[in-house]
Amino acid sequence: MRTMITVFHLACGRAPGEADSTPARRAQLALAALFASLVMSALWGVAAGSAVPSLALMNLYKLPLIVVLAGIGAVPAGLLAWKLSGAETRARELLYGYALSMFLGTMVMVVLSPLVALYYHSSASVGPVVAVGSVLLAIVAGTITFVRNVRRTMSAERPAGPIAASVVLVGAFAASLWQLVAVLAPILPEHTLFSGGIDAL
Repeated sequence: MRTMITVFHLACGRAPGEADSTPARRAQLALAALFASLVMSALWGVAAGSAVPSLALMNLYKLPLIVVLAGIGAVPAGLLAWKLSGAETRARELLYGYALSMFLGTMVMVVLSPLVALYYHSSASVGPVVAVGSVLLAIVAGTITFVRNVRRTMSAERPAGPIAASVVLVGAFAASLWQLVAVLAPILPEHTLFSGGIDAL
């Protein structure tokens, strides 16, 4: 529990203490953040599919799978951009910020999951809007967290390097996420713009 509280504080912008600044401790916190992200995404999936019990059950594994695959799919592009940009700090700083951003993004989803379930059980027209809106809000919150953490690594000589790598990583994550939602559809009981992937445009 102490580790998760520390992860939450770091994701919210608190500077790490001396005990949390060692590479081993930072790796532990990143892994804890990723594991918690999988659990929280599964809980949101159950809430989003709660109007259809079979869909809620499938979302228990679909949502964590989407988070894992989108996360893994974006990392190579982000790391390459990090190296090509000439960033002076180690690439693990990028991955550390990435893990914290996924944690906070999925936390936004799980906090809003009771609202998602409520509207799915009480309003056929507003339920999908609340569900999709909670995901978009989670992406915005995760992106803000990621940018905040990466900015700490910026040097005065090359401030654009980490920012360029961040843009590439977030873009690759969003592109992967969109298509994975289409591949693993249905996630929501209704068909949405995201259910069709890029072809829906």
